[in-house]
Amino acid sequence: MSVAVDSLHRGVRRTVLIQVAIAATVAVACYAMAGLHEFVSALYGGAIVVLASLWLGLYARRAGAGRNGWGERLVSYSMAALRFAAVLSLLVLGLGALHLAAPPLIVAFAATHLGFMAALINF
Repeated sequence: MSVAVDSLHRGVRRTVLIQVAIAATVAVACYAMAGLHEFVSALYGGAIVVLASLWLGLYARRAGAGRNGWGERLVSYSMAALRFAAVLSLLVLGLGALHLAAPPLIVAFAATHLGFMAALINF
């Protein structure tokens, strides 16, 4: 495995672990304040972001797999569009069809995104 690929794997792994910790913390706080329904809603919101991060790592790996120029850009842009559509669909599914509580879902969704910034900090 090359150094760049190994570095990418470590970065994705670190980001996902931080995001899981943030999502779990928010979910436990929601459970303590409001109950089981809000706990499940917060877990769902955090899981959407974690899943999107895993997709991002997969797409970054795929984009760098021997393609140059336009092929790499095409993979990057198409995967970003698919990831956006998937995240939007999962949010609509959770809020609409599954009738999850909106505030905990959205708070966990937003807070879990902070894992991207937290992964940049060396602690």
